[in-house]
Amino acid sequence: MKGKLNIFSLGYEQKLSKRTTIYAIASYGTGKLKFDNTENVKLKSTLVGVGLNHRF
Repeated sequence: MKGKLNIFSLGYEQKLSKRTTIYAIASYGTGKLKFDNTENVKLKSTLVGVGLNHRF
């Protein structure tokens, strides 16, 4: 099995107050795999996330 994978990610964090933070992340990946005696398999993935963190 041979393959190549590329992943690109970006994240951001913003303080809203002394104890509260909001954050976001985005990631995108592409790639190809080749198994023995078969065609190439193309891979693609996307991830997006947001969150709020508050410390008590």
